[in-house]
Amino acid sequence: MAGPDPQSPPPPPPPPPKSADRRSGHPVNRARRFLNNYWLVPVVVIYLQLLAALLNVHGSGEHGLLARNRMFFQGIPLTLEILAHDFPYAVIGHGKEIAYHWGGRGAAVPPEAVAEGVDGMRQEIYRAILASQSRHDTEVGGIVMITADDRVAMHPVPSSNGALVRALKSLSPQDAMKELKKPANRPIVHALATAVGPIDRIGALLNDPKVRPAERDRAYSAFLYSLEVASESRYVILPMVFKATLGHLPERRLLGMYHFHNELDVPPSMADVAASEDMRQFVFVLAEDGFNLYDLYQGRATVSHHTVAPERPGGPRRA
Repeated sequence: MAGPDPQSPPPPPPPPPKSADRRSGHPVNRARRFLNNYWLVPVVVIYLQLLAALLNVHGSGEHGLLARNRMFFQGIPLTLEILAHDFPYAVIGHGKEIAYHWGGRGAAVPPEAVAEGVDGMRQEIYRAILASQSRHDTEVGGIVMITADDRVAMHPVPSSNGALVRALKSLSPQDAMKELKKPANRPIVHALATAVGPIDRIGALLNDPKVRPAERDRAYSAFLYSLEVASESRYVILPMVFKATLGHLPERRLLGMYHFHNELDVPPSMADVAASEDMRQFVFVLAEDGFNLYDLYQGRATVSHHTVAPERPGGPRRA
C-alpha cells in the first residue's frame, strides 16, 4: 500500500472551534472592548482629577505645590463617590470642567454679550429672584452654560448646604454633630466658613452635663443659624453633585455659576469674589426697579443694570 505523496501540499488547518471569539475585529470595537475593562476606569478618573488639580489651583512656589497635592489627595475619596453615584455623568461633567479651565471658557464670552443675553430674560429672572425670597436656609443658584447658537442658558441646581441644614434640623443635636463631622460634608462645612474647631466646641458644650438644657438649646440654635444665614457662602454645591449635574446638561460649554442675592442692593461678598478666581461667578442682586448683574471673573467685576417694568398693577412685590 503506497504512502502519502511527499510532493503533495499539506492539508488545510482544521476549522476553529465553535467557542472561538466571533466579535468584530474592527479597531473601534476593539478599543470599546478595551475601555470596557472596569479596572481602567478608576485609573482614568484619578488622572483626570490630578489634571484638574494642576489646572484649578492658583498660586506659585511652595503654597501652590502644597495646594495641588492636597487637592489631588482629597480628590481620591471624591473619585470613589463618583464611581458609586451617577458615574457616567460625573465623568462627563468632569471632562467639561477640565475643558473649561483648559480652554479659558471663563473669558470666552465677554461681559457685554452676557448682559445682552440676560436682558432678554429679565422678566423671568426678576420673578425668580422674588420667588427665592421664600428660601431662608440657602441662596438660589445654578450653572450657566452656552448653547450651540451662543445663547446664555441658566440651569437651576439645588444647593448642597440647604439640603444639609434641612437634614440637621430633623436630627437631635448629638446626631447633628456626627452628621457635620462626616467626611462627605466637610467641603460644605469649610465653604460655610465653619472650621472643625467650632464644631468640636459646640459638640463639647452639648455633651457637658454642667450646662443647663436651656443654654444648650440656645447655643445649638445659634450654631444652626450661623450655618443657615450668617455665612458669606450660602450657595454651595458639593464637587460630586456639580460634576454629575454638569454631565446631565445638554450643552457642552460651561460658562460659570450663578446665584441670587434677593435682599435689596446686597453686593457680592468676599467669598463670591474669591470663588471667581477659580470659576466665573454671576451674582444677581435685587434693585429698586429690577436687578443688577455682577459678572465676576478672576476677582474683577463688571456690573450691568436691568430695569424691569411691572407686568401689571399689583404685580410681584419685594418682601
